[in-house]
Amino acid sequence: MKQPLTDKQLNVFRYIREYITDKGYSPTVREIARGVGLASTSSVARYLTELEDKGYIERREATPRAIALKGEGNTVRAVVTIVKAKKDIPTVIAVNGHEYVLRHPDEYKAPKRGEA
Repeated sequence: MKQPLTDKQLNVFRYIREYITDKGYSPTVREIARGVGLASTSSVARYLTELEDKGYIERREATPRAIALKGEGNTVRAVVTIVKAKKDIPTVIAVNGHEYVLRHPDEYKAPKRGEA
């Protein structure tokens, strides 16, 4: 049985849940601070620790968007890591441990008239 949340903890938890539901990934600490009207990121960090201690979320250290909701046997997590990013070389990212190559944005442009 999870411990009950204070009003402020519940506000932070709801913001995180709605953000993940809308965007598919977790918010940063700064985004949480803006979203719930807190001036200090250290206050957000304290609330995140409290939510984790009470069993509502999980966090992966040293990753800005790695807050996962816990509950009903369901964990939502998307951890994105940039593996390689250099000019003129395709960017490689890892999402939940699977690597993907991102094409350069210029490759997506439609050909100009007369070119094809």
